[in-house]
Amino acid sequence: ITTPVSSLTYQGGVSGGTSISVSCGTITAKGIVYSSTANPTLSSTFTNDGSGTANYTSSINLLSFSAGQVVYYRAYATTNNGLTNYGDELSLIVPISPCSDIFISEYVEGTSNNKYIEVYNPTSGVIDLSNYSVRSYANGSASISVSTALTGTLPAKETLVLRNSSATVFTGSSVVASAVNFNGDDAIALAKNGVNIDVFGQIGLDPGSAWTGGGLSTVDKTLRRKFSIVNGDDNGSNAFDPSLEWEVFSIDNVSDLGKFYSPTASNQSFCAVNNPVVSDLTTTSGSNIQWYVTATGGSALTSASSIASGTYYVSQTQDACESSLASVIITVGSLTFTGTPTNGDLIWNGRTNTDFGTISNWYEYDGATYINASVAPSETSSIIIPANQAVCVLQQPSTLANSGSVKNITIEASASLTMQDGTMT
Repeated sequence: ITTPVSSLTYQGGVSGGTSISVSCGTITAKGIVYSSTANPTLSSTFTNDGSGTANYTSSINLLSFSAGQVVYYRAYATTNNGLTNYGDELSLIVPISPCSDIFISEYVEGTSNNKYIEVYNPTSGVIDLSNYSVRSYANGSASISVSTALTGTLPAKETLVLRNSSATVFTGSSVVASAVNFNGDDAIALAKNGVNIDVFGQIGLDPGSAWTGGGLSTVDKTLRRKFSIVNGDDNGSNAFDPSLEWEVFSIDNVSDLGKFYSPTASNQSFCAVNNPVVSDLTTTSGSNIQWYVTATGGSALTSASSIASGTYYVSQTQDACESSLASVIITVGSLTFTGTPTNGDLIWNGRTNTDFGTISNWYEYDGATYINASVAPSETSSIIIPANQAVCVLQQPSTLANSGSVKNITIEASASLTMQDGTMT
């Protein structure tokens, strides 16, 4: 008996055989034969999973087959007299690989005609949209009610927002699509070359007022695809439970429309003397962060890559899919002052606070470059206090009581040193 495939992915699955018996001879080889044509034999691709009559499992490799292709498979057993017996034939459809095609990433069923569909391109390449269309199936219809052909291209890691012609709540970039005229109980599909590759809802079924499941409802709601979902749902005939692949938000919530789980990051500033690199960049949300120098992605920067002033782009990745990219403005300023430092001089930066004695408030000149100081000012120190300047000198210093002695102080124009409750010699 052929065991149905389990743990099926685009790479393969697990099958096997049970209740193995032969009328004559002993079993010298057993496994699974599989092919894109019916009734596969040992002349097709096969596994060899040992001998004997014990039940067995087989790992089927599907990498040589195409997504959507039907593969036929069945168990076999060969005896010592050269006879081969085959089990019952089963079939499977090869899943598409993760993040290999566009899918519906957001659904907005808002007030009045505020209806939107967002499509996301998770691949690393530009998608030609001329092969795609969006379809609506209204009121339980098994036939297409309205179809809108898509045009143009969709760059990697970017979204396309389709809207009802009268939608107003979202002010970002969008394209009018006649198929975006649904209610919370209609089915919506994204098709490629005339075949549905992603379906929201169940085609041919009217659920009443909304699609429901897991405590979620689609009427008067915004639904976003979970970040863990890496492919569209191409089965439009199975039961639709929105809680399995979607997160629900309040009506007219379009705060994430036009982007797909981009991490959040503030604009950031650095001083060139600190030799900032990519690992110094920060985000306020997201995991498995990647930084880029172009809006279309390309090759991610390594953590040790130097950064300069300009716009950088950041994404996060979960499972196999990468988010859309968020832009972040990076400023790298230069430390400037008129004095001429010598080896070992300390230069004030005020990065931490105004305390004269805090080590992190000082740069140290090593004769060639400026590095973070390893010691606070002392009686052997020559120090320079520059004027405030963006990024590199943030505030002016003040001493605490009995701050001690320094060898030499140079206070530049527009700079200052405030003495508090004590003296410095």
